Amino acid sequence: MIKRIDKKWFLSYFAVFVLICFSYLYLYKYGKNLIWNIDSVGQYYPAFLYIGEYIRNFLSGLLSGKIIAPFFDLSIGMGEDIVGCLNYYGFGDPINLISIFSNKDNGVFIFTFVYFLKLFFAGLAFQKYCHYLKLNKGISVFGSICYCFCGFAIYGSTMYIEWSSVLIYFPLVLLGVEKLIKEDRKSVFIISIFYGALCGFYFLFMVSLCLPIYVLVRGKSCCDKDNKKLLEIIIKAVACYFVGLFLAAPVFLPSVKAFFESERSSQSIFEVIGDINNWIPRKDRLLFSCILNPFHGRMSFSSNITVTETICLAVLFILIWNKKANQLKLAFSICFVSYLFPIVNLLFNGFGEETNRWLFILSFIVALIFVYVITYIVNGEFNLIDLKEKYLNIIICCICVATVLNLSYGILSLFRNWKNDFIDAGKTKYYVESPFNEFSLNDNDLFRVSNTSLTNINGRPENVAMINDYNGNTYWFSIINKNTMDFANKYNDENVSWRSYGFGDNSILNGNIGCKYLITDEKVLDNGYELIDTADYYGNTWNLYKNSNFVEFAFISNNDIDECDKVSFNDSITGKVSNLEYIKENNVLTCSAICDENSSLNILFPYSNNWKAYVNGKEVDVKRSNGMFISIDLDPNIENNITLEYKNDSIIIGTVISLITLAIVLIYYILDKRNKHLI
Repeated sequence: MIKRIDKKWFLSYFAVFVLICFSYLYLYKYGKNLIWNIDSVGQYYPAFLYIGEYIRNFLSGLLSGKIIAPFFDLSIGMGEDIVGCLNYYGFGDPINLISIFSNKDNGVFIFTFVYFLKLFFAGLAFQKYCHYLKLNKGISVFGSICYCFCGFAIYGSTMYIEWSSVLIYFPLVLLGVEKLIKEDRKSVFIISIFYGALCGFYFLFMVSLCLPIYVLVRGKSCCDKDNKKLLEIIIKAVACYFVGLFLAAPVFLPSVKAFFESERSSQSIFEVIGDINNWIPRKDRLLFSCILNPFHGRMSFSSNITVTETICLAVLFILIWNKKANQLKLAFSICFVSYLFPIVNLLFNGFGEETNRWLFILSFIVALIFVYVITYIVNGEFNLIDLKEKYLNIIICCICVATVLNLSYGILSLFRNWKNDFIDAGKTKYYVESPFNEFSLNDNDLFRVSNTSLTNINGRPENVAMINDYNGNTYWFSIINKNTMDFANKYNDENVSWRSYGFGDNSILNGNIGCKYLITDEKVLDNGYELIDTADYYGNTWNLYKNSNFVEFAFISNNDIDECDKVSFNDSITGKVSNLEYIKENNVLTCSAICDENSSLNILFPYSNNWKAYVNGKEVDVKRSNGMFISIDLDPNIENNITLEYKNDSIIIGTVISLITLAIVLIYYILDKRNKHLI
């Protein structure tokens, strides 16, 4: 139960939070919702709906005595590892369990609720940190508002909702370090790292880069000149960090594995470090201008720093001199100076590209400085001001009101210039449904569907097949199987990383990748297609074409074709399989086949070392064929019973690591409690 004073400040925070949230009604005034019409509608929202469906299927399976938890889904892109591809979008984030209540009808409301819930939790986490540092609880309420409605939150997290998770666990990680240093309590630090690892390694990597500096500075401050104690703190911090990672290993390991096996390659570290331009301070002063001018029309991750925060920043640097103030000055100065150097932005993004997504750290520091300076004044430590308490309280109230108004104005400034880039409130379902569902089709074969753009909203491919229960050939994800992406780039004759627009109406190429149907709102001239149905989709006529060059998902062939956009696999097929069955829930394909000595079994699943193949009960090698697919050697001239199974060993290994770590933690906890009891 919340203590009386804690309940008081909690309710105050809730009231102010809701008050600022009314600023978002500006979007709804113009008939928009909180789904950005690029990455949000294209990636994050479909992933959110998919996660909800995945959880529902898992729970319904448990109720019927089955475990339905597939590792691979053919409907994600052209077939992707579920955890590896979707962890970046929130698969693993505990808060996204709420998505279980979402569907295409109410999904936008649940999605929006989760957005605000995460910001709300971020503010609570900030307050917990401030309370532990014994800063004024009332001022901490308004500091937390500054933090959870900073530019990174209202700009970055609106575009990419899962970014808001780091706003929650970053203050908790720092709180965990404080408790570790001062009380030798490890639980908060471990749990916060555990939560961060579940949410993905991307922002956890950025947080991890800050941790050594924070542990050293705060540890040295608390240990004074006791270097032995400082060393003990460092060792304990490292141990707790890895305990948190190991507990999250069932999600963390496959997501990291998928990243290193994806097409998302980084620049050479040595080339980045050796480039002199990366060490030269940038000429623009965007960060500085945001601090001096918080009312930016074009917001950035460092925006919405209030006038009151800026004043407190000036007061700190000019008028307050003590150990705590100096540590805050050091933290801000490091961030401020670091932003000027491209090498820092490259470092925080894993040397992949230069971004400033780490600026949530700056927003945290500025909000903390705001709370510290006002607390310093309230506590009467500021000798330059000698005011009666009632006048001081009036001034503090004015500062708090000004802060709220300032933040609200910042939000309105953003959406006034950005509102047209959001989805119309009445058209949300249009962007998550598919014309394919409108056709009367009864086909039990395993096949893919190619399509032209379904919405044309942002000139990028849609990720709707995964939430409409069919297998497509277009996709747009941050983490994609490298073989699939190389194949898409080759036949699109361009390098469009992380996405594929499909292969147009080329019946041979589409047929060779298992596309049995093409859906389009245009007339197709390729004579390899036969028009078999039409349907109305939100006022437009869509056509369903059947592809005469369709190739079964499993076939016997003696050729590895390099130019499969010109030569049909059908021309090289030497035999067919029988008893073909694909069990989607378990991602297992079984079939039987007879082949000659020079032939092999080809399967149109994207190649990955997670696939395991068994022929007549014996494991055999899985090879890559035709650019991105799977090939398996069979015993010639006899009947082969084949099982192809997707086994992501990193999930299994991660689960074992997590269970062992959990057992060790429990044993340590029991022994520690017993020893304290004996003492």
